[in-house]
Amino acid sequence: MTLLWFILSCGGDKIRSAGSEGGADEVPGTLAIVELVPDSGPAEGGTSILIEGQGFTTDSAVTVGGVACVDLALVSQTAMACITPGGEPGATQVRVERPG
Repeated sequence: MTLLWFILSCGGDKIRSAGSEGGADEVPGTLAIVELVPDSGPAEGGTSILIEGQGFTTDSAVTVGGVACVDLALVSQTAMACITPGGEPGATQVRVERPG
């Protein structure tokens, strides 16, 4: 399984960071998050976000603060969209997972 995380700000904090587990390099086909648009939203959730990066597939899964993103849609191999669930105010991990 490939796992990637990114920090999304909820409730006003502006903290951004990215990383991956498993030592994935930035090569074609490798799972990577480049940007979240927008990169912040209310703690109540309900924000439509666009996850830009690479290596996304129809079996990719997205969680925000450990809760599954709602209405996840694969736009392309470089973009996914979803609606954020509610959570605690402050920095929150956005994780993209892909089986394998």
